Amino acid sequence: MRFIQRLYAAGLPSRTIAELLPCVDSPTADTAWTQLHQERDRITQHIEELTLGP
Repeated sequence: MRFIQRLYAAGLPSRTIAELLPCVDSPTADTAWTQLHQERDRITQHIEELTLGP
């Protein structure tokens, strides 16, 4: 449960979390983590754009 809360706190939408959860304990976990990192990078970039302005 804490893992899911941390994902929400990181700004991940529920749709992304739902897509990633089945992969966490499976052989495809590497793919899930890659997707998670890509989503994190997207969010980080969006935050930078919002704080730095146009």
